[in-house]
Amino acid sequence: MEATYVAPGNWKATVQMRQRNFKDQTIQDYRFRSEDRVEQAYLEETEMEFLCLTELWKGGRTIVMVTHNDHISARSQRIVRLFDGLVLP
Repeated sequence: MEATYVAPGNWKATVQMRQRNFKDQTIQDYRFRSEDRVEQAYLEETEMEFLCLTELWKGGRTIVMVTHNDHISARSQRIVRLFDGLVLP
């Protein structure tokens, strides 16, 4: 997801957003004006397996993941812990 705030001269400001669908990899562009109303999003928590990460590591890719979930971070090769913006030893 990518979002950009645009305020061109005398015109009203907008937020332009580009979103990728994880299922079919399509990309959708949205533009929101300040007077637009947006529906409240329905969010649900789903347990997921990160099987593709192993394949990416084997291919020589570096992956940076930020999570508060110890179960997910236990699958990584290296863990860097932060506290109040500082790296813990």
